[in-house]
Amino acid sequence: MMKLTTNIILIISIIGLFSCTNKTSITSGKLITKDNEVTKQINFVGQWMGEGNRELLIRDYVRQYEFLNQDVSVNLMFPEDIGFNRYSTIETHQFIGNVLNSDNPEWDVLLLNDDVEGLSNYMKNKNWASDNLVDFSQYPELTNNTIPEIDLVKIKKRWGGIIPGPFLEGQYWALWTNKNVTQKLGIEVKQYGMTFDDFLGYVKAVDNYNKNNTDQIKPFLEASDWTTIFSLAIGLYISNFDDLDELMDDNVSEKKLQFWHKTLKSLEEIAAYNFVDDDWKGLAWNDIKLGLLNEECLFFSNGSWMYNIWLQEDPSKVMNCVPNEFPTYKQTILYPTTYPIMWGVLKKSPNKEHAIKFLLDMTKPTMAENWVRNTKCPTGIKGSLADANFATDQYEAFSTHLQKTYGSNTYKMSENSSFIFGSEFSNENNYFLEVISGDISADQAMELIQSNLNNLLTLETTTSADIN
Repeated sequence: MMKLTTNIILIISIIGLFSCTNKTSITSGKLITKDNEVTKQINFVGQWMGEGNRELLIRDYVRQYEFLNQDVSVNLMFPEDIGFNRYSTIETHQFIGNVLNSDNPEWDVLLLNDDVEGLSNYMKNKNWASDNLVDFSQYPELTNNTIPEIDLVKIKKRWGGIIPGPFLEGQYWALWTNKNVTQKLGIEVKQYGMTFDDFLGYVKAVDNYNKNNTDQIKPFLEASDWTTIFSLAIGLYISNFDDLDELMDDNVSEKKLQFWHKTLKSLEEIAAYNFVDDDWKGLAWNDIKLGLLNEECLFFSNGSWMYNIWLQEDPSKVMNCVPNEFPTYKQTILYPTTYPIMWGVLKKSPNKEHAIKFLLDMTKPTMAENWVRNTKCPTGIKGSLADANFATDQYEAFSTHLQKTYGSNTYKMSENSSFIFGSEFSNENNYFLEVISGDISADQAMELIQSNLNNLLTLETTTSADIN
């Protein structure tokens, strides 16, 4: 028995020594190798540093992968380690662009952050993805293990004919509430099927409470650098439609303008109850991100990733935060839920085959289950947690409800006006902020919108005639 134990220890030591001889480290984004060897080494640009369980999950995945693949070394470096700000679109595009344009890229698994449109503009090449990245649609491990809610044909078209990586991360948006705040107000917020009338009633309850108590509760928290309140407005607007094709038609129409006017009228109603603080323009998202956790407000709009941010701040309070569907006029046909592609493998990767296997291992059901259990976010990878009856808390149950209710009828949350005015005028002001802040009325907003659109259409017609 003693001899067997000694042999096992010796074998483990040899394996560990062999693994260490192939290790490298990265300092300031540069590779430092031992004996100039980079064989069986994966250089991986990670994501989610400082985001609680999301960061821990990625670190654990790397450790487990190395343990199960003793001849492979994974160098995990986050943007913060490399020296670019992942919250800066410009810095992120510059970093990714430099890697893609390099003849000898130092990175194997590249952070993409699902930004195919932004990178297409930056690279000035709509085929940048298919030119530079491995197509994972050729691997059954990805196609067979992706949930049916994700339209792979549509995704492939969006990425210029390829699918560059797995759909590990899922994101849903929610109108968050805090259990202690709702109890203080004496209300019960509907998690599902909340109507606009319900929502207006909750806002009135806050107003009534504030009139009779010295400790004030804010109806909603907003910040100038990331205005998330548009999620409320667009949710109401979309719920006007019964026909998905009519909503998705890429043109402005009289019906769309009528529905937007109705939405602005609703925003005007809640503006009467000081829904948005007068000082919101002086606040940054970092100033307000913990407001719901600390019971400062009734409503907060943001994505499912907030669980991880709040968990890291105070694990004892996080379960008080509840995700709710956005209010609607009637049952809506779309919900803001997305499955971004976070990473891709470079065709010019020095260790391409190892990098491909590294990402394909993310498509296993065990990874899906680890993701859901630890991050409380949905995932685009099939797992056994497909029934709400298996959900352990409000987060898993909410995610499952959204997948079952809306399937592939989802959209990526954006502040642009494409749903209302069409992609041609997607950057035109829709005046929802001015209305919900109480600066102008809904009627005044529509007059400005009509005037702006008329001017743009006139200019477009004149320019077209000049060209002809």
